[in-house]
Amino acid sequence: MMLGYLLQQGYIYNSRQSLEMYAFRRALQLSKKEERGVNLTVNRDVLVPTFFSGVNRQRLTATASVEQNPWKVYVADEDSPEDVGTYQLLQFNEAMIRKDKYVLVPPTLVKIHSTDGEDDKWQYVPSLIREVDPQSSSYKPEYDKKSTYVNTTLVSENRTQKSVTKRLQNREISQRGVTFETENRIRDTYVSDPDVSSVEVNAGTIPGNIIFEVDETIEKEKTITTPAK
Repeated sequence: MMLGYLLQQGYIYNSRQSLEMYAFRRALQLSKKEERGVNLTVNRDVLVPTFFSGVNRQRLTATASVEQNPWKVYVADEDSPEDVGTYQLLQFNEAMIRKDKYVLVPPTLVKIHSTDGEDDKWQYVPSLIREVDPQSSSYKPEYDKKSTYVNTTLVSENRTQKSVTKRLQNREISQRGVTFETENRIRDTYVSDPDVSSVEVNAGTIPGNIIFEVDETIEKEKTITTPAK
């Protein structure tokens, strides 16, 4: 059991490192393509080796941020409010990763009042994400999760050999949540800057907490062939 635990922990560590490297590479590529900063968060289930029957999953999350031009200031544009200096992107599980698909988080409209009283304009800024897939925070919605296991055994035999194929199919439907900071927390974040005197937030532009549903089917198959007696 101790050996199995060590193998699992080593695999999880390598999977986490691999996911972090993937998130950074993709954020770098997207930042170059879009010519702006990119904040990419990837939430993914990995299969962990197990000595027991069934499928053991481990949920991992990695975030990478790349700034394209930190000196460029984007002022609010009513015709294109999505034109902000940094895109916030989300990816959930294998389908989105393999198909190179992302969820673009809409920005929040704020007005930052500086201590010198200059350039106090409404502008769109990246929305502040509180948590992705919260597990132990004070805000934890009741997510639904359904798992279905199907075990089949196929036996084929002729005069020279016998083959036994065992197949395990696991379908899991789970939900992932994204929570956003409240209006007061957004103010507190900006006011902590000594050059900022106060902040106004358009509460109607703060994204609402969202839930994504992931439907994933995994199959494991093993065939053993032995000579016929």
